[in-house]
Amino acid sequence: MAITHRMVGLGLQGIEVLRTPDINKSTAFSEDEREALGLVGLLPSGVDSEQTQVQRVMEQLAVKPTDLERYIYLIGLLDMDETLFYKVVMSDPARFLPIVCDPTVGGSATGNRGRGSQALKRAA
Repeated sequence: MAITHRMVGLGLQGIEVLRTPDINKSTAFSEDEREALGLVGLLPSGVDSEQTQVQRVMEQLAVKPTDLERYIYLIGLLDMDETLFYKVVMSDPARFLPIVCDPTVGGSATGNRGRGSQALKRAA
């Protein structure tokens, strides 16, 4: 994704871009995007594809022993990078939708009422 009108319209720079989950792409920002958005020095020097990011998330999820731990990890991802969260969930909806939408798993995650749970409610 190139720098969008939404990114420019928000007028965000630097750390504020990284704190805005619906535009944060983490290490997938290109060098040009990093320069334009004031991210140089705030991210590791390498640029990763979104597919590489998805693969990293899958590796992290593979070592989580329970669906509850996977839920907590995924909601944390949603709070940081919505685009990556949805790419992961939609890469295998049959696997991930029961984890993120199951009220038993969700309700036991210490009553998570943060931004992630609100974003999921909006998407439903």
